[in-house]
Amino acid sequence: MSAPRFSLRRLLGSIFFLAVGCGLLLYARPVTATITFGATLLLLFAAIPLSVYRNGERRALWFGFTLFGLGYLGLVCGPWQAPDVYIQVGVRERLPTTKLLELAYGWVPTKRVTPMGPGGGGGMFGQMGGMTSAPTSTAPITEWTDFATVGHSLWAIVIAVLGGGIATTCQRTGRC
Repeated sequence: MSAPRFSLRRLLGSIFFLAVGCGLLLYARPVTATITFGATLLLLFAAIPLSVYRNGERRALWFGFTLFGLGYLGLVCGPWQAPDVYIQVGVRERLPTTKLLELAYGWVPTKRVTPMGPGGGGGMFGQMGGMTSAPTSTAPITEWTDFATVGHSLWAIVIAVLGGGIATTCQRTGRC
């Protein structure tokens, strides 16, 4: 068995994806979460015609890409995620990718938060005029919901690429 081969283009593309993904996760805001999720959906839905109108290995690549990517988003965003009387924990909370995102969220840098209110010392003149400053606490620089939305969108692309590779290998070898 020969060693796996990869092109320089794939290596640079992977590094670019990692860099942009880390930046999106670190600075996840509602706008970036919406844009990332929308771009992921656009990419996955644009792959559907490619999986229909291509031939051979290209068709298998785009079919696997679409199937795995939309399948993952279906698990994460499906209607069964809303807890009701019978379901206490959704599928999303049980996925290994969610556990990895929770672990990564613990590494997100924090910012100091000063509570606003009487004697809170907030505002431009917080320390002037004999006002006392309230104790500060720390909070992550991004909210969990935005972080999770961006993270699951990126995971959907990674899993879609993995699915495309699996489908191409099945097409090439004739067995799965």
